[in-house]
Amino acid sequence: MTDKKLPSLKANAQTEVGTTLRDFSIEDVELALRMLAYHGTSYSKVSTILDKEYQLSVHSNTLKRWATVQFANKYAAIQQELDTQISNKLSGELTDIALQATDLQKEVINTLSHNLGDLDTKDLSVTAKNLSSVINPAIEKTQLLRGKPTQRTESKDAEKIIAKLAEMGLVKNPEKLDIEITDAEIVEEDD
Repeated sequence: MTDKKLPSLKANAQTEVGTTLRDFSIEDVELALRMLAYHGTSYSKVSTILDKEYQLSVHSNTLKRWATVQFANKYAAIQQELDTQISNKLSGELTDIALQATDLQKEVINTLSHNLGDLDTKDLSVTAKNLSSVINPAIEKTQLLRGKPTQRTESKDAEKIIAKLAEMGLVKNPEKLDIEITDAEIVEEDD
């Protein structure tokens, strides 16, 4: 008995541009597009995953053509459908990056503090500073993906503040104050 690949019983896929794929079914295409949406457009990585995990051999150039030309609308719809899952995955990965960078920053600081006389402190301090430039954006992006604020805004009404101060006895005759009252907004950005 020989190992021979049986022809697929699935219908060949019709592309959005009116052509027919002779070697792939619409189910094959949808699986590949879902993998691309979930793993990002790392075409060679997705090609490897499809081959190893699903025994579906699709060249990376073919995946790119499917996502950008032949099934672009279907790919966009799948991305929209998987948006929450993708955001959760990214949020988790960005949190991992921030945690790893924080751990590395701690190691650099510990090494610096234990070996002050033996090491080039400039290099270590630059490394610690550079790691913080990885941590902050990762935390901010995580907050955005989780729907949490990245800055806080607080508005104060100057007339209400003066009235409250007068009520507390800290300002006498607020109506006689010779100041121009304007509303102000205080914005505190997370660092």
